[in-house]
Amino acid sequence: MTRPAWGAEPAPVTLTATVGTGAAAVTRSFAVTVEPSPRAAVDSRYMFAYFTADTPEGEKISLAASQGNSAMTWDVLNNGTPILSSTQGTRGLRDPFVIRSAEGDRFFLIATDLSIGGGTSWESSLDDGSRHLEIWESTDLKNWSAQRHVPVSGPFASMTGAPEAFYDEDAGEYVVYWSSRVFLDATRPYDKVGTPDYTYSKVMYATTRDFVTFSDAEIWQDAGDRIDSTMIEDDGTFYRFTKEITGCNDVVQESASSLHALSVPGDYAWTTDATCVSKTARATGRTTEGPTIFRANAGDTSLPAGVDEGFYLFVDDFTGQGYLPLFTESLAAPAWRTVSGALPKSRHGSVMPVTLNQWESAKGVAATRTATTTSLVGVTGGAALEPGAKVEAAVAATDGGAVAGTVRFAFGDRTVDARVISRDGAFVAEAVIPEAAGDVRLTAAYQGFDVLSASASAPVDVRIAGAAAPRVESSVSSRCVAGKVTVMLKVTNTGSAPVSVVASSAYGTKAFSALAAGGTATAAFSTRVVTIPAGSMSLRVDGAGQSRETTVPIEAHRCS
Repeated sequence: MTRPAWGAEPAPVTLTATVGTGAAAVTRSFAVTVEPSPRAAVDSRYMFAYFTADTPEGEKISLAASQGNSAMTWDVLNNGTPILSSTQGTRGLRDPFVIRSAEGDRFFLIATDLSIGGGTSWESSLDDGSRHLEIWESTDLKNWSAQRHVPVSGPFASMTGAPEAFYDEDAGEYVVYWSSRVFLDATRPYDKVGTPDYTYSKVMYATTRDFVTFSDAEIWQDAGDRIDSTMIEDDGTFYRFTKEITGCNDVVQESASSLHALSVPGDYAWTTDATCVSKTARATGRTTEGPTIFRANAGDTSLPAGVDEGFYLFVDDFTGQGYLPLFTESLAAPAWRTVSGALPKSRHGSVMPVTLNQWESAKGVAATRTATTTSLVGVTGGAALEPGAKVEAAVAATDGGAVAGTVRFAFGDRTVDARVISRDGAFVAEAVIPEAAGDVRLTAAYQGFDVLSASASAPVDVRIAGAAAPRVESSVSSRCVAGKVTVMLKVTNTGSAPVSVVASSAYGTKAFSALAAGGTATAAFSTRVVTIPAGSMSLRVDGAGQSRETTVPIEAHRCS
């Protein structure tokens, strides 16, 4: 099902699961509650997950938060110590990738299960490495779930390195990709001399909806020795950056119109946009690996002078300083160059743009609330208001986003609460003016909701007229019952207070007492004749200390 919109009530849902078929089938139902979606907000900060070194302490996950809206300056969280360590597999963690869920209120962190610092050699890891990913999830970037040690590579694979994920909107699932050597069988040690075509790394992929269960792994890239892919979409085109061990031995940039386009013998659907990206940008023969690509936030204070948008690519100088930043204004026409930054000591990881409140949550500080404004619509000082009519207030958030919650209207000492709704591109609340005759001060106070602050309109002095005369809507119809005409009366109280109604006609009298505001009542008048002429029915309506009389036409009717 689709989650309720932000501001709506949670939705109760019953899930039904059936295992088996026929007489052996077992069915169970589960009652769950689907929470509303989070409020949409603009990304204005960054989070950076990484490991630091080929040591037992360095092969843990650290997390840094940008200093304001700057991708070039960072604060390492948790007092500078790692936030996650592994208790499964090799007990080492490298190459973390963090992604925000498609719905926006959950985060998944995936990492390589590898411990070079624990004494494992690179050669043995590549030949007989872990087939698992290490996975955590969080709703606040501060408190993380228990570790999940999940096999994703096939039985003939060795090593599952540098995982990343991308959400496929069309399929409604995540595509997770990583580097592996894939041999012809599961024999270890493998006969690499006899089958040299199966000794290099390919980039594999699988799909998942929950980072718990995964599809079988398939080959995504088989184009020479390749590792460490990172990807982004821009204006309908997917851009991929991968470390080529063969060829230039550096980062290559490619593009395709489809996320699922392959790079395999006989089906190379990606266009090469740039080679030797890192070496060229840095004017050096020194290679890098572990690229991570991300879009600069609007208003990023570290953007080069005269530039208001672009993309950052962090690359890992793995034998030197670690991560260093590159930048280009365009991916379609890339011109990668170095930029100055104060990155923490870091190796292969990932940067994720986040909202202000998500950044604050990760840092463990109070959330900044978004200011609002509230105003009365079409009401000025001295206005005369009629009980039963409606008054409207408009509420706006200063960030231009959605508003939900309630507005409390005060008519002197009388209050009326009304829910905020979206209408014609604005967020408004309407209240029915109560019976409160005389001069009163009118205000509308938005009560605040979630991350939105409360606000109130300026007070307006108005005059509410005396109690409104009772109002009803009525209609008469005729039908045949047992061959005789029966006249049907329907009365609806459209006023704001209970009323009593007496209906009189040539066919009798009916009375309704205490018909509530908004209530409807019906009555049947038996004529005992086959044909009736046109006529009328009189109504006397009493309520709020007043009376009014009205008539309702009766049309001629004949029962054949």
